[in-house]
Amino acid sequence: MYDSVTMAALGGVHLQLPRGTVRVHPIWLCLGCIPLFVAQQACLLYMRLGQDLQKPVHGEGEMTDGLKWILPFAKTLMVYMLALMLFPELLGAFRLLLVVLNPTTWIDVDRFRPDIRAKWAYLWSTPVLVTSAAIAESLKLAIGYVVLVDSVSIVLVCDTVQEIRGRKQTHWSARKA
Repeated sequence: MYDSVTMAALGGVHLQLPRGTVRVHPIWLCLGCIPLFVAQQACLLYMRLGQDLQKPVHGEGEMTDGLKWILPFAKTLMVYMLALMLFPELLGAFRLLLVVLNPTTWIDVDRFRPDIRAKWAYLWSTPVLVTSAAIAESLKLAIGYVVLVDSVSIVLVCDTVQEIRGRKQTHWSARKA
């Protein structure tokens, strides 16, 4: 959804109607991204508030000595794996944000430019298109970052793989929404 705003800003999103095609303005798609972002943040906040923040990161209590030594290394490995899994998504959002913020993009790309005398021509002006696309890509980048940070928190708080698995299923279903 977030990337579709950028594509619409560059003129790549069309709506097929019975009487022909209509170019979709990115502001409408950007307005659709806002409830999506709010819903994703609400799910992540709900999950974050359900964590026990007083729980120690390293295993204490009823663990064997071997598990006390292995658990921090396993958690560190899982944190690195999570970062590697989410890195392509964060990188893709950052790349699109840089494309949108690059001034030569808006000069070189052959995009829709209505007649200046048209009633709503200013809606297709570069500042409006850049703003809507940059907002959408920033929201996507923010969600990806929050998912990465919360995933690290889940791994550090949990003591067993089953506990991580249960929390991750809730977390990833919120992420994919």
